[in-house]
Amino acid sequence: MKKPTLFQIFLIISVAFFLATRLYILRDNNFHFTTDQGRDAVYVRDIIKNHTLFWKGPETSIRGIFTGPLWYYFLVPGYILTQGHPIAAPLTLIFLNLILLIYLAFWLKNNFSAQTSYLTILALLTFWPFFETSLYGFNPFPAVTLAFLQLTLLSQKKCRLSLLPLILAYNTNLAIALVLTLFQTIVFTSLKLRPKLKLGFPHLSLLLAITSIIFFSISPYYRPWYTVYLPPLLVAALIITIIQSQLKITRPILVLTFTLLVLNFATRYSTYLKPSPDPSLLYNQLKTIDQIYASSANQGFAAYNYTNTFYDYPYQYLFYWYGRTKYDYLPCEYSNYPLSPKELYVPHFQSYLEPRRACDRLKFLIIQSKGNGEDNSDWIQTFHQNYHLTSQTQIGAITIENYEVTPTTPTDFCLWWHRCD
Repeated sequence: MKKPTLFQIFLIISVAFFLATRLYILRDNNFHFTTDQGRDAVYVRDIIKNHTLFWKGPETSIRGIFTGPLWYYFLVPGYILTQGHPIAAPLTLIFLNLILLIYLAFWLKNNFSAQTSYLTILALLTFWPFFETSLYGFNPFPAVTLAFLQLTLLSQKKCRLSLLPLILAYNTNLAIALVLTLFQTIVFTSLKLRPKLKLGFPHLSLLLAITSIIFFSISPYYRPWYTVYLPPLLVAALIITIIQSQLKITRPILVLTFTLLVLNFATRYSTYLKPSPDPSLLYNQLKTIDQIYASSANQGFAAYNYTNTFYDYPYQYLFYWYGRTKYDYLPCEYSNYPLSPKELYVPHFQSYLEPRRACDRLKFLIIQSKGNGEDNSDWIQTFHQNYHLTSQTQIGAITIENYEVTPTTPTDFCLWWHRCD
């Protein structure tokens, strides 16, 4: 039997470390399930349950402008395999980043050297910003893989093939896709004017960084995640450059670089493992749902989510996936405010209303913030004035308020729609 090569052994150890560090940190639902992740889950649920075809993806920071829909379909297999568990999204990104890591290991070995491959992969394994793109499902995160793929193909002048990751980027984040398009145009133009021009991976990484900085410096819509692809690219480019320089101080520089990477990674990793009151962490959200069902004592109830993101996508998904499955019934109403028009933000919302029980007495508020969006914050005052507060529970930073309808409380239609006939 042929003995495995050093490269094969390294790759096996790297894959094992990659999976172990990422899967361990996600245990016990220790990951974020924010409004964006909840929205994705709601849409993926409708694709699976109702076989809905969506022609647009998540909305961008510019209202009315959307990305492509492939992000939703990319998540579908994971949600099917996990039977709807929200961990499907981070697991999907873990799989994507693992494919990227293996691809880079071979690409670096074939285009530079085995040593370059070893050190660059080790740097990425211990680089927290790269690790962070596996912690939860966020549609800009695949841009890291797409950017790496684009640059490696361009460095080999495979210009037509490099258009594929660019096209896919329009299904992750529009701002990132526009930057990659501008960058691609610059590279294409340069190669057309100077066909013999050689642009290596480090040069392309630097050019993309400059392009990104200039583009976002003049954009009024910049968000920190728009440049999520840059740190991993620049770290990889830095390691390659240090190794290629062959200076006398190369080894001390590498030792210092890896020391800093490992220390930062260990610190951030240990911090992330500690319990947090963050209301967007899934384990706090599931505890909140358990508390509400326990307080309802098998009676029907309504639950409203007061959050500064306005839309209650996480609880729209979790009440149906978790609450319905564990307790065999749904709230008679669960929304971002009483009598909310859910048809405006939950596709086929009628499919997710049953089974439910009569609920003429119990109501719960899930309070995550001091505001409820830009234009709809005052309804909570009306709620406080017209319902009787019976108890209050704290789950991390989430406040659960239990209310009962009193004999003098107006009907919901009268109170919220002013239809009192």
